[in-house]
Amino acid sequence: MTFSNPRNIALVIGDIWPLDAETAGLARELRALGYQTSCPVWSDTSSAWARFDFVVIRSTWGYHNRPVAYRRWLRDMAGRGIPLANSPALVAWNLHKRYLFELEKKGVPIVPTVLLRAGLCPAPAIRRVLADHRAEHFVLKPAISASAEGTVKLLRQDLTMAITAYDCDMLLQPLLPEIATTGEVSLIFIEGAFSHAVCKHPAPGDFRVQKSFGGRAKPIRVTEAQVKRGQAVLEALPEIPLYARVDGIFHEDRLLLMELELNEPSLYLSSERGATNRFATAIIDRMEQTRLKRPA
Repeated sequence: MTFSNPRNIALVIGDIWPLDAETAGLARELRALGYQTSCPVWSDTSSAWARFDFVVIRSTWGYHNRPVAYRRWLRDMAGRGIPLANSPALVAWNLHKRYLFELEKKGVPIVPTVLLRAGLCPAPAIRRVLADHRAEHFVLKPAISASAEGTVKLLRQDLTMAITAYDCDMLLQPLLPEIATTGEVSLIFIEGAFSHAVCKHPAPGDFRVQKSFGGRAKPIRVTEAQVKRGQAVLEALPEIPLYARVDGIFHEDRLLLMELELNEPSLYLSSERGATNRFATAIIDRMEQTRLKRPA
């Protein structure tokens, strides 16, 4: 599929790692379709964003270490009317994992989660967690984080002594056994439509599924019922995202949401034949629709 009148597309990356293979592959696909494509860094103040017809956040890794600056960049893009996907409002909402509680209020099942507020004594919350959950291990992670940075596993008996007041919001969750057995499932959606899925397992003796910690991911086939559970998460959003990754576990035939990735996730495009082209075409279609909606 090609379009006339080629336009200029930006695939935004971060400044702490080199260009990743997935974004590079997407750039090649867009160029093969006849579109000018480059990969600017979000924090590069010299980038002339207005020269792009469409901007797509892809691998802005490292943003979580500078969330104030990242939010400022999002506000600037919105204020200048730069067409960005996912939208600045949706991405800003997705940065802090308090969104899990908002989705839960809308009927989305989530992994049991407690928010520990920055600077506050967590003892009352810890007592509630111990009373409500019989898990032997718990996971503690920053509410603004990426790639499992700052995520630790704690034994039940160590929970009260190990957790003190933090200088940032933290999430506390029981470590569910499905992580080690059936694995964590990622459902990838493009323009609200299911594209493909992968299942992620931690390395032996670990609990983190990220590749940097030895985790592994493999493509899987999911049922129509499982896809619908993932789509139900997206239906709770105020708008349809260009891309989304729904991460969770299937527990007693229910999808328990762990994270909804709308900002900079790996979409495992190489795991599904045609997925890169599918995403590239969706970017082009969204760009053209956005252009038609903008005032002349």
